[in-house]
Amino acid sequence: MTEDKIIEKPTIKSLMSENLVKRFLLEKAYENGTEIPTFGEIPLTNTLYEKYKNGEIVINELEFEIWLENVKRNNRSFGRYLKSIGYLKKGENLYEITSDKQISSINGICLNADKNLIISQNGEGCYGKPYNKPINGHLVINGIYDNELIYLSRLLKSKNNSFTIGYYGQDESLYTKKVLEYYKQLRKFLPLLTADESIDVVEDTVFNKDKIYVLAYKTTPVQHKPVMVVTRHSER
Repeated sequence: MTEDKIIEKPTIKSLMSENLVKRFLLEKAYENGTEIPTFGEIPLTNTLYEKYKNGEIVINELEFEIWLENVKRNNRSFGRYLKSIGYLKKGENLYEITSDKQISSINGICLNADKNLIISQNGEGCYGKPYNKPINGHLVINGIYDNELIYLSRLLKSKNNSFTIGYYGQDESLYTKKVLEYYKQLRKFLPLLTADESIDVVEDTVFNKDKIYVLAYKTTPVQHKPVMVVTRHSER
């Protein structure tokens, strides 16, 4: 007779990876009204993380746990939304830039596809060493990440590649407002990378007034299931 194995639930401390702690501190900074200059997010969070490691900043573990569950939900919702309207398709070679495998958008959905994660720090800029393997397929990004523009530039060297990038977050969050504004500005810049080919823009207010903003390139939406939408516009 074999003994039943007891599976212990991971502690919150064990889930607090460096990238997740940095994102938590970044969001807290925005919600506290901190003025962060362009390309200043990564230097700021690196400094805050050093203070956290040195004990100068203490993170409430319960607050972090609630925050992490919300981030997981947002990423799952982003992936499910993209799948529900047909932006993500079975059999695709999918890549996703994310800060931690715990909060993947593509791993959080049931889809038979080749899924690859590129782990990167949250924040606008090019500070860390970029992922050096080829990116060939469909790129998914929910948020803003280090070296993001480098990855998009590499992806768009091939006309066969595509992307769905943007953000899913809570309407009242100052961090959400910042990220949505980033993508609205990026929309104006992308034609330089796509040789002026059309980019779909989808902006929705969905469940509980959550906001989603998506820029889609070389992928055609085919709505398979109804998506709860309060307002929506799509433009090219």
